[in-house]
Amino acid sequence: SSDDWCWFVACVAMVLGCEAMNTAIEKLADCVTLDHDARIRDAKDAAAGAVLLIAIGSATIGLIRFINLLV
Repeated sequence: SSDDWCWFVACVAMVLGCEAMNTAIEKLADCVTLDHDARIRDAKDAAAGAVLLIAIGSATIGLIRFINLLV
């Protein structure tokens, strides 16, 4: 249905958008310094964690939508 496609497109867009922001943060942090800095490490970890959370949420939405189609 069109609702399923809307959820699918929204989830893909969220994951790709979050990944783009993660990449931007990492590139910007690398421009600041290549030396080890705990604050930059933490910022990169937080951005990667955000991508992971969005991906898990998107996968959960996908499972719910597809399981409902099977039942």
